[in-house]
Amino acid sequence: MAIAILIVISVWMFAMHQAKTGGSPYMPLKWLGFAGMTAIVFGYAIRACRRLWGRPKFWVFLGLFFAVHSGLGVLLLMRVATAPWVLYGLLIGVEYLILAAYLGFFLDDER
Repeated sequence: MAIAILIVISVWMFAMHQAKTGGSPYMPLKWLGFAGMTAIVFGYAIRACRRLWGRPKFWVFLGLFFAVHSGLGVLLLMRVATAPWVLYGLLIGVEYLILAAYLGFFLDDER
């Protein structure tokens, strides 16, 4: 939890600095938000599934979800000029729930 808070505060401070100093509109804020969102979602999922770390099947399914997450994220972010920060906040919770359901569905027999 502390890492997630630190990431959010760091990104917020960077955004405030950019706004205050008239930073370049080409700064990768949407990509930084996506990277932070990815770190939070997958970090919490990996932590929550600690008992499955020794099973290759867990890492394969997590890797597949990461590939889909990254592919869709890159495609979507390449098509928009900016991404609202509120959207990242909403998507983190939704995506974590989807990832948890996905892993639960495919790894339910692993308990």
